[in-house]
Amino acid sequence: MKYGIWTNFYGDLDLTTALSRLNDHGFKYVEYSFEHILAIERGCSESTFKNIREAADSLGVAALQMHGPSLDWTETYSIVCRDETVRRICVERTCRWIEYCYKLNVPVLVEHPGSMQAKTLDDLKTLEKLNVESFKSIAKFAKDRCIRIAIENIFDFKPEKLKDIRFLKYPARYGSTIDEIKKICEATDPDIAGICLDTGHANYQGLDIANAVKEFNSLLYATHINDNDGSGDQHLSPLRGSIDWKSVIDSFKSIQYDGLLSLEVPGEIHPSITVRDNRLKSLLITMENLLR
Repeated sequence: MKYGIWTNFYGDLDLTTALSRLNDHGFKYVEYSFEHILAIERGCSESTFKNIREAADSLGVAALQMHGPSLDWTETYSIVCRDETVRRICVERTCRWIEYCYKLNVPVLVEHPGSMQAKTLDDLKTLEKLNVESFKSIAKFAKDRCIRIAIENIFDFKPEKLKDIRFLKYPARYGSTIDEIKKICEATDPDIAGICLDTGHANYQGLDIANAVKEFNSLLYATHINDNDGSGDQHLSPLRGSIDWKSVIDSFKSIQYDGLLSLEVPGEIHPSITVRDNRLKSLLITMENLLR
């Protein structure tokens, strides 16, 4: 299986320099981070995309995923906003990032489902409806450019550790359970809209991660690989939390997953580049051993 890392591990460096440093430490596959693409977006031109493509090609590094602009979404600015104008703006922005994928030869855009506080089952149904409507528009744009969308599982505001059961003792967020994230894809276009499994989000939510891999199966287009102790979204290196990694990796193997196992580990970032370099070496060793 292919493993890699998101480029924001070196977010204080420009994207081409970050790619070079990741390559120097043995990483040949990456996810372009939201932060790096945002920096490009502010002053992008055709030559910018060309330079990044050429840099990646010369290094032999393949970007297999890109994170979309959903990290900017809020209660009042997202693809499920009640305001139709705002909702359209967010859909159009996501479509622009699909265009960036196309220009940078990245086959998959990772995006969060739109979400806000849901206190009733009716609230959850409304969020499902708005997500499906928005992702249908996004998927149509993506299909024309041969780009796939991977919708990432998120987690509730205060996870109840109840797997797929919804008692709504606390406000929920749509897209935090296996069934909810699958429903968006299946109601959109399962040939274009699939799933990005974030292992840390799933662990914090209390999901059975190995089972989630098998449940998602052919819908699994991308991953964010990270660990935590179950008490928060800590984004640590595998083996630094409570996830049973043997069962998770066995599940990936059982479905013959051929996408990227993409490390998203901001919990391992250190201000010192030298320390980060050493942690990157440790991540490489960890992944090599997990995948034996």
